[in-house]
Amino acid sequence: MGDTPERFIIHATPGIPWQKRYAGAILEGLEEVGLQARTTPGQDTDAGIHIILGPNAFRSAYASLRGEGRNVITINRAFIGSVLGHEKDPFVAIGWNGYNHNAVFPFAFGDELPYSRALDSFWKSIKPAKARQGSVLILGEYATPDSFLKQAISDCESLGMPWWFRPHPTARATSRRLRMCPYDRLSTACDESTIALTHHSTAACEALLRGLPVVVYDPESMCAPVCPAGPLTATTPLHLPDRTSWVEWLAWTQWTIREIAAGEPWRWIIDTYRKLDPHPADMP
Repeated sequence: MGDTPERFIIHATPGIPWQKRYAGAILEGLEEVGLQARTTPGQDTDAGIHIILGPNAFRSAYASLRGEGRNVITINRAFIGSVLGHEKDPFVAIGWNGYNHNAVFPFAFGDELPYSRALDSFWKSIKPAKARQGSVLILGEYATPDSFLKQAISDCESLGMPWWFRPHPTARATSRRLRMCPYDRLSTACDESTIALTHHSTAACEALLRGLPVVVYDPESMCAPVCPAGPLTATTPLHLPDRTSWVEWLAWTQWTIREIAAGEPWRWIIDTYRKLDPHPADMP
């Protein structure tokens, strides 16, 4: 690279296997489209466009960059079609300046899409609605907001609806005595529940695919474009929405590691950047 400053700075922790793997793919993909990059294991905020891998490892750098009004690419767990680290070619979400529905993606929900990126496996995941008799499934996340949990439980009990709580698999233990969902597998939990309540857990995307109506308590949820907003009340519509356009849109928010290494997402990501900043000084 000589003395030419790197345009992209990839924040990746070498000791976290998926971050190390994706940092290499991102470097390869950016080089494929003629862009320079370097990796950093730390919280530096040098000049350049920063790529943050994961929402937790680099909180300080992300907060500092966004506090200065700088645009940041975020790499996060995919919403459908992948369990990160358990597939040969898993998906990750790529957006600007946020995570989940807070991120700016190449296309907003409802935009005309240039072509379909939804794989056959996505469509096979869509299950029809069916008559359900079961508890309300309250979906936990990595750090479930206590305010959401209290509200969701209160809503269910005020309506006389039985409920159970499914914690995130890696969530911190909670001292609250909760009625735990007896099913470890999310697919089984969805099949045995009547509706799902979420703050912004990505598990809600699978629940919606499996035909379970979802109520969203935080607009950051990727289900927000097609699901009713909480709190849950007697008038909340609990029918299953048309998920076709939603799945097509979700496919444009996430990319496989092979696509990333081949440079495929970067045209769309850079075009999105130019919309955020019509006169970028640090973009070719």
